Amino acid sequence: MVKINVLFDHIATKYDFINDFLSFGTHRLWKKKLVKSIKTETSIPKFLDVASGTGDIAQMIHHRFKQSDIHGIDVSSEMINQAKVRDKDNLIQFSTYNGVKTDFADNIFDGISISFGIRNFEFPEKTMTELNRVKKDGASFYILEFGAPKTFFTKYIFFPLFKLVTLILDLFVKKNDAYKYLMKSSFSFPSGDDFKEFLIKECKLEISEFKYESVSGGICYLYEFK
Repeated sequence: MVKINVLFDHIATKYDFINDFLSFGTHRLWKKKLVKSIKTETSIPKFLDVASGTGDIAQMIHHRFKQSDIHGIDVSSEMINQAKVRDKDNLIQFSTYNGVKTDFADNIFDGISISFGIRNFEFPEKTMTELNRVKKDGASFYILEFGAPKTFFTKYIFFPLFKLVTLILDLFVKKNDAYKYLMKSSFSFPSGDDFKEFLIKECKLEISEFKYESVSGGICYLYEFK
C-alpha cells in the first residue's frame, strides 16, 4: 500500500508549482468551478475541506463565504505546514488527521469538499463514514476528481501529453514516486455513474441525490451528492 502521507511529505514545498506545471495552470479553473458550485443557506456556514493539501480550496471557500468557519485537514503534516504558511492571516483552521477518525462533533459541517483526494483514501469506507458523520443532514459533498479517459481529446492528446510532462518532471524533482503513483491512479479511477457505484459499494454510502458534470472534455469530474 502506497503511504500517501509520506509521498506528499516529500513534495509539499513544490506541490503548487508542480500542479501548475502538470496541468498548465488549468487545475486552478477546475477548483474555482468546485467552489462556485457550493451552496448554503446558513449565514455563518461551517465547511470542511478534506485532502486540503496546501489549502488553496479552503482559502477560495473562505474568499467566497467571508463570514464562514473553514477547517482543512490532510494526512500529510508537511502539506498542512505549507497550508499554514500560506494562510498568513490565520483565517482557516488546518490540522492533520489519520485518514479515518477526526475530532469533530456529529452533524456540524454545512458542506464538505474533496479535491483530487478521494481516489487516494487508504480506507475509503471508514473515511467516508467518518465524513458523513460530521456532515449535517441534508448537506452535500462537493468532489473534484480525475477519471478514466473517455473522449478522443483526453485519451489521445491530454493524457499522453500529461505522461510526457511527467517524464520531463523526473529531471527536476527528486522522489517523484508521488506523481507517478497519482498519474496511474487517475487513469484507473471510476468516473461518472461508475463513481456513484464506488461510493455505494466501496464506501457503503446511502445516497439520496447525486449529480455530476465532466470538466475540460472529461479530464476530471465535478460531483455533488448527499
